[in-house]
Amino acid sequence: SKVPTGTPATAASQAAPTWHVEPELPIVRIDTDNAAPILDKENYVRATMTLDPNGSGFAAYTGTLGIKGRGNSTWGFPKKPYRLKLDSKSPMMGIASSKDWVLLANWFDKSQIRTSAAEAISKSTDLAWTPTYRHVEVILNGQYVGVYQFTEAVKPASARIDIEELEETDNAEPEITGGHLLEIDARLEEHDEPGIRTPRNVPVVIKQPEPATPQQSAYILGHVQDFEDALFAPNFADPVNGYRRYLDVDSFVDHYLVQEITRNGDGFWSSTYFYKERGDDHFYFGPIWDFDRSVGSPVTVKPQPADGWYSRTTAPWVRRLFQDPAFAAEVDARFRELLPTFSALPEQLEAVGESLGPAIDNDEARWAYTVGAADEPEYIEDWLETRLAWMDANSTPAPTP
Repeated sequence: SKVPTGTPATAASQAAPTWHVEPELPIVRIDTDNAAPILDKENYVRATMTLDPNGSGFAAYTGTLGIKGRGNSTWGFPKKPYRLKLDSKSPMMGIASSKDWVLLANWFDKSQIRTSAAEAISKSTDLAWTPTYRHVEVILNGQYVGVYQFTEAVKPASARIDIEELEETDNAEPEITGGHLLEIDARLEEHDEPGIRTPRNVPVVIKQPEPATPQQSAYILGHVQDFEDALFAPNFADPVNGYRRYLDVDSFVDHYLVQEITRNGDGFWSSTYFYKERGDDHFYFGPIWDFDRSVGSPVTVKPQPADGWYSRTTAPWVRRLFQDPAFAAEVDARFRELLPTFSALPEQLEAVGESLGPAIDNDEARWAYTVGAADEPEYIEDWLETRLAWMDANSTPAPTP
């Protein structure tokens, strides 16, 4: 189904050949005004977009929007990720209405299903909201650019992160107490983002409100520090005056399990969101985001074997929480409660991966790579099954010294 009429792109060149491709998935066509290039992550370029369901059963869409780059590491590679802002809110492919959408390139995940694995695990828990990811094929300014995941942007909204949105005038209690959206992001200094690196070396970025007023920033970063101080205090495990005064443990446990089961290389290092509601002293963790370096990914900085603890040994806050025997017992009980559901997911994910095969063939030809063994659907299934079995056998750990 692919007949190249130009020179295939390489990692060193973003020049797009002309391809004849028969997309297998829903088709997103984006045409920028006068075919203007999308040069950076700061400036939206005007465009029109159509969504062709391509036999999927989803509703078609046509509208105008702005498009710009997004991402961190992935922006530096030939297949670019994008942020979309529609002129008018609209639902997309069964996802609740919004103006703000994302096209994930998954450059580091040639299987295209590692984030889908995290989505399935997260939706098996009680986390308040998990973004929905739809696989699509994208044609940009007439050029086929491959398989993407079309998904919701992480932002406060009633159908997503259901917290009050702070206004510029909300600088005193009770309004200033919520809602704040925060991210653990190791690129805090690199991107000159608003936030702090705590004394325990946890980089916390303020994502919403944007921008935060000086009063709002001081309030929420002070609350983060109060939490960390309580977490590392001698009486940290006290159920009233310890870390539980500031942490919603139920959401943290579920969020931790998604990170640990997938052995996510970015977990509690980057793309780790949490938020605070108005009038509530607790931080709630979620939603999940960015799992292209998980589930045995061959491109992570550190090896990703299916055995061995990860987040609880690498993340300062998580390490400390596991020094509380009551917390460790809660994680163990929750894992065992959800294990039957988790155990059904690997086979389902392999089926999803197999169904994406023809579209991934398109992507593979477009970007001139070869899908390796660690990106095959059966590898994802085997890795997750092995991981769950290892955690089942080792899920009653002694407190970390």
